[in-house]
Amino acid sequence: MHPATLESSQMARQPHKDAPYYFDTQGIDIKATVTVRASTVEEWISRVWTTYLRDADDKKLVGLDTEFTDSVFGKKQKDLPNEQKQRAAVLQLCVANECLVYHIVHARHIPAMLRRFLADGDIVFCGAGIKQDQEMLAYYGLEIASAMDLQRDVDVPVSVCGKVTPSLIDLANYFLGTRFSKDGECARLRRSGWGAFPLSLERIRYAAVDARLSFEVVRQHFRSRCYDRPGDRFNLA
Repeated sequence: MHPATLESSQMARQPHKDAPYYFDTQGIDIKATVTVRASTVEEWISRVWTTYLRDADDKKLVGLDTEFTDSVFGKKQKDLPNEQKQRAAVLQLCVANECLVYHIVHARHIPAMLRRFLADGDIVFCGAGIKQDQEMLAYYGLEIASAMDLQRDVDVPVSVCGKVTPSLIDLANYFLGTRFSKDGECARLRRSGWGAFPLSLERIRYAAVDARLSFEVVRQHFRSRCYDRPGDRFNLA
C-alpha cells in the first residue's frame, strides 16, 4: 500500500512489545498483535476461535499472508545450506479486525497450537498466491490443510485491473472500494528487510493491512455475515 493511503493510521506502543497496535486506514480498523512469543500466538488463536470461528454459521475463514527473508543473490534454494534458505520471516493471520503479525523467523519455537490451527481442514486459509506462502512455511514444518488462492478463485474483470491475474490490491480495490497502491515506498518494503528485528512501525502496518485485506476479500466473496462487528464498514447484515 502506498504510504499516502496510511497517513491517518493511529499507532501505539513500541514494536518490541506484545501489546496490540490499533490503527485505521481508509476506514479499515485493525488490531494488530505483534509477537515472537508462542504464548501470544496461542492467546490470539484462542481469542479468534472463541469470538468468531467456533460458532461461524457458514465458512470458517482466516486471511493469511507471509513476508519472506531476503534471498541469496545468484544462488538456487536447493544449493543453499538450510540456514540460508529463503523462508517466511513473518506470518500474518487475520479474522475480522484481529490480525496476528508473528515474526516467526525470530521465534524460539513454533507452538503446537499453531500447527493444529493451520492443519484444521474445517478452516479455510485465504491469501493471494498462497502456494508460495505454503512453501515458505514448510521450512518450519507448518502445513495448511485447506487453502484458497484469492488470485485464482476470486474473479476480477480484466477491464478493471488490466491483467489476467489480479494482485491482492486489485482484489481489494474492486471488492472493498479501497484505493491502495503498491508503488514507491511500499514496493521497497515488500522486497526485503523482513528478517530485521524488531519490525518497524511501517512494516507492522504493511503486514497487518495485507492480512486484513485478504480476510475482507474472501469474506465479501462468500458474503459471510457471521464476522460482522458494530461499526465495521464491511458489515453484510
